[in-house]
Amino acid sequence: MTIRQPVGVVAAIAPWNAPLILSLRAIALPMACGNTTVLKPSAEAPVSGGIIFAEVFEEAGFPKGIFNVVTNGPGFSGEVGDELIEHPKVRRLSFTGSTEVGRQIAEKAARHLKKVTLELGGNDPLIVLKDADIDYAVNAAIFGRFNHQGQICMSSKRIIVEKPLATHFTGKFVEKVRRLKVGDPQDPDTVIGPLINQEQVDKLHKQVQEAIANGARLACGGKYDGRCYYPTVLTNVTPDMNIAREETFGPVAPIIIVEDADEAVRVANDTRFGLSAGVITSDFQKGLEIAERLESGMVHINDSSVHDEPQVPFGGMKESGYGRFGGRAAIEEFTELRWITKMAKEIILYNLRDDVKEEDYVKWCEDYKGPLLIGLPGSKSFTLLKMMGGVEGNGQKGSPPSPTKSPFNCIGILDVANPEEWEKSRESKAFKEFFSQWLSKWAADFYVLGGIELYHGESD
Repeated sequence: MTIRQPVGVVAAIAPWNAPLILSLRAIALPMACGNTTVLKPSAEAPVSGGIIFAEVFEEAGFPKGIFNVVTNGPGFSGEVGDELIEHPKVRRLSFTGSTEVGRQIAEKAARHLKKVTLELGGNDPLIVLKDADIDYAVNAAIFGRFNHQGQICMSSKRIIVEKPLATHFTGKFVEKVRRLKVGDPQDPDTVIGPLINQEQVDKLHKQVQEAIANGARLACGGKYDGRCYYPTVLTNVTPDMNIAREETFGPVAPIIIVEDADEAVRVANDTRFGLSAGVITSDFQKGLEIAERLESGMVHINDSSVHDEPQVPFGGMKESGYGRFGGRAAIEEFTELRWITKMAKEIILYNLRDDVKEEDYVKWCEDYKGPLLIGLPGSKSFTLLKMMGGVEGNGQKGSPPSPTKSPFNCIGILDVANPEEWEKSRESKAFKEFFSQWLSKWAADFYVLGGIELYHGESD
């Protein structure tokens, strides 16, 4: 039989951009599978990404040691991460964050032969085909690019539009982007709040300025106030620009115009990343055909690239990582699959007599009391299985059964509770009486496979 068992200790390193949900995702299923966990939240979000869970679980009465949190100050993430990777008690690791750090973790874990589940960076395309509902496409692009200030790994970081729709789409898109409110996230009307820190603001602004210097046109935005970067749209973007090839973690939307759907797929796949993608079209079949050609772990037809559900196999391809979070796929990530066997002492292939009712035979086996345990390994009563295809004996000692027109329709296993008693039990009077009774009462013909020997006979 095969079984799945907890691996033991799972170490999780969580990011800052969605600390509550991504930290919880990193620990919930591993613990549900019976593992203990050690969570290291980002130094940018130690409370909402870790300490709050420790307090909640402690108040809920979690046993000590099931869930553990390790925090660190700025500059010590590498040191703490290395300890989690190298410690012999840790058998699985999960990491959500940048591709650069994920690669380092994977390399270090490989030296210890430890599996890692990685959800890394993305340069996620949103393809808008010429038959798309333009207002729907604009709304999907707004949500996909500017939700959470664009600080989502699966944000729609490249908007790829078929040429016949490009001018109309761009005009409506820019008009709506200009109306997005920027400022205090505690204001319900605010759409664009602050980025995580000034370093991210500076990096994003540098990417925008470089794109403009290389020929992109600034349609709106391109400025910041404190840590709030105004929603930015860049047109005249070509696939070879860095703004179209590298991840932008903020509210910047490059628009790339393509001639047709085939070029859209080529441009979408022309990246080292492969996390998520979206396709907007009025033709579902066309959308499905494109989805199958896109090199990303997830594709959403008539939706933006931003989507997640707890039961789905969430994860990417290429340099966006490997392994999956969520659902059955996560169970496979955080458990060990094992194969367990038990050597059978005697296997019997046989046919019941024509005059025997199967239910009578099963009842007899269940009621049988004697020195022998009858049944499949681990069972307490005889288990009757139908053979698929079956076999028929050829009457020759030592010959294997072979498929023919008259298959055996049953299989059984004779065993004893104590293996040490087997040899003497096999020669005992009780065994011979049992076997004789079994043959005369139930079986028409049979094979007994004992060790390397094979016996064939008829009940007469």
